[in-house]
Amino acid sequence: MKKVKLTLLSIISLLVLFPTAVSATNFVSEGFMYLYANTWKQFHNKTLYYTDTYTEMRSGNIKFNSGSYENLFRKKVPIRGDRHWIEAWGVRAPTLTPFKMSITVYDPNGGIVDSKSVGTNQRLSVFSNQISRNGDYNVDFHVNSKNTWNLVVRHYHYEGNKSCKPIGPCQGTQNVNKTDALNNNTSNEYKNIDLIGDHILFIPSDHHKNKNVYKESFTFKELMLLTYDDNIDQYVYDFPGFAIGDYITFKDEILDVKYNEDLNATEFFFEAIEGIESYLFSGDLVWKYKPGDEITLKFEIIPYIEGTKYETLDYISDYINNDYNPVPINKYIN
Repeated sequence: MKKVKLTLLSIISLLVLFPTAVSATNFVSEGFMYLYANTWKQFHNKTLYYTDTYTEMRSGNIKFNSGSYENLFRKKVPIRGDRHWIEAWGVRAPTLTPFKMSITVYDPNGGIVDSKSVGTNQRLSVFSNQISRNGDYNVDFHVNSKNTWNLVVRHYHYEGNKSCKPIGPCQGTQNVNKTDALNNNTSNEYKNIDLIGDHILFIPSDHHKNKNVYKESFTFKELMLLTYDDNIDQYVYDFPGFAIGDYITFKDEILDVKYNEDLNATEFFFEAIEGIESYLFSGDLVWKYKPGDEITLKFEIIPYIEGTKYETLDYISDYINNDYNPVPINKYIN
């Protein structure tokens, strides 16, 4: 990521241009700032998708609580007119340790419209009947721990005399059924999306599912790549070459190992696709493992959401079911 050197003059300029974004006591990163000065573009990898019904903005990988970003990241959404709504969620690769974040939407006066604690791929939706005034709404992503997320905001907007298709003729903000709108949308963007409860998941392509990938063991990086669907450029909850009930062997060199007293857990660090990521297991294990050791774990492929075709590792599911807290390592020792 390219860094921008902040001089005294540039800091003063930021205070003048964005008084709500910068204060003496709190700095809030203004995410996805494609409407502002080119300087901001150096901070964010972004992809914008335009259709008749929505604008999608993606942040690229944001490393919270490390370097450029603290624990808060903000996206400004300008609302002008009626029949607007906002949807926001965060994404992590399916094989990464799951964490939670909070998403809060603020109205132009700074009042909370809605707030929700979510895991990866869980969305917060603010419907048009919750948007009571025009102005700039802020979507805040708040993460307490040090981890990486790809943030997504969709702004649905029906402007002028444009049709409200595919949800049918405009019948007023109270009659817009968001779930039906998403499920019935035939645009290319939605052909790859599946909605299950509050989860929004990318559907694996046939190209990905038909891969015959088999190895005796996978490193951390290789395990991440296994769930990457290069046909749609997204991570998916599918392990090609494996089926639910199969076991997959993880084997990699430990780059570092640290005990987290607050969590009463040990964090094992490995080389990932971008930088360093980790697995966490409960208890103090630093007496048993050290940097340079090779560790072997065995994970079972299980349903990500019961009754669906989506797959995950039992480690991920166990972590989530333990209220997003580390679990013992003994189950996975090969």
